[in-house]
Amino acid sequence: MSCLGFRDKTVHWNSVSSTTFIGDNILALPTKTSTTFLVPANANLKNIDAVYVKVDEKKETVLVVPFQIAINKKFKDSEILFYSEWSRWQTFYKGYTLSSTFMRMKILGRSSRRS
Repeated sequence: MSCLGFRDKTVHWNSVSSTTFIGDNILALPTKTSTTFLVPANANLKNIDAVYVKVDEKKETVLVVPFQIAINKKFKDSEILFYSEWSRWQTFYKGYTLSSTFMRMKILGRSSRRS
């Protein structure tokens, strides 16, 4: 995603650099106008696997796009769990209008085809 960008029904962005972080993703969030794709150094985020954040200081807006990558059919409802902590985002970006779209990508299987 950071190389090729991303396209979906409601989300369209060109390539954007990835930033890895350790610990709480709130502490890694940008506060200045920027576009960032945050990826944990360890796969240890409670409810999501990565998050795209676009901050516009002039318009006082923040777009938050959390990602969950599901490898099997059984997975927790990360969307509900992520938004249960939405107030932390609102507190961090106080005075800004926040919008968000949750993205869940399912990896359905691997090809058994060999070259």
